[in-house]
Amino acid sequence: MPILQFPSLEDRTNVHNLIIDYANKRVTLTKMMTSVAEIVEQYKVLKFPVFDYSVKVIRSKHASHPIISIDSARMSDNCPVCGSNESGYLRTEKENFDLEYDVVSTACMDCSCVYLSKGKNLRANVKKGVK
Repeated sequence: MPILQFPSLEDRTNVHNLIIDYANKRVTLTKMMTSVAEIVEQYKVLKFPVFDYSVKVIRSKHASHPIISIDSARMSDNCPVCGSNESGYLRTEKENFDLEYDVVSTACMDCSCVYLSKGKNLRANVKKGVK
């Protein structure tokens, strides 16, 4: 397979659409991650630029499918583009074991922006003995 020069607009759009389709429950997690990995791996890059974020493909011998990680996205409590608080969870990008939140990637249900936000976790309360 030849190494492609730069992610085409078509491939970046296809990756974005697959992520949005997963956030809207139109495709399964496995389908989204496998399809995104097939596109990204053609370019032999560590980070695949989409629009205002990048994705990374993580392969593990312990996982049955590739893992897609959102990278370089903006951090915001609400959509940084339209302000909506309606979003679809994509994945936990970073677990903060000593804090009350994790960093999660989300997709806006109104304008399809992909961004990072703080997702509440209960680990800090469990450590303190709070129920």
